[in-house]
Amino acid sequence: MDWADDLAASVTGPQVVNDSKTPSGTVHVGSLRGPVILDVIARALRYVSSARLAASQARRGMKALRDAAGSGSDDNKTMQYTH
Repeated sequence: MDWADDLAASVTGPQVVNDSKTPSGTVHVGSLRGPVILDVIARALRYVSSARLAASQARRGMKALRDAAGSGSDDNKTMQYTH
C-alpha cells in the first residue's frame, strides 16, 4: 500500500481537498507538487470508497443468496454453483 492509500483508508465520510497557489513570481515545475500530491490523494480516496461500496454490495448479495437458499422446500436445501 502507498501512503495515500493508508491515508484514504483511515478517513470516513466526505473529504475536502484544498490547495492554494500563491502569486509569488514565475510558474515553475515545483508549482505542480501540490496538484500532483492532491491528485494522488483524491484517486486513493475514490479507490477506497469504491472498494468499500463493492464490499458492501457483495455482503448484501451473499445475504440474499443465503436467504434464498433457506426459503423453499425441505428437499431442496443445497445450492449448486457452476463455474
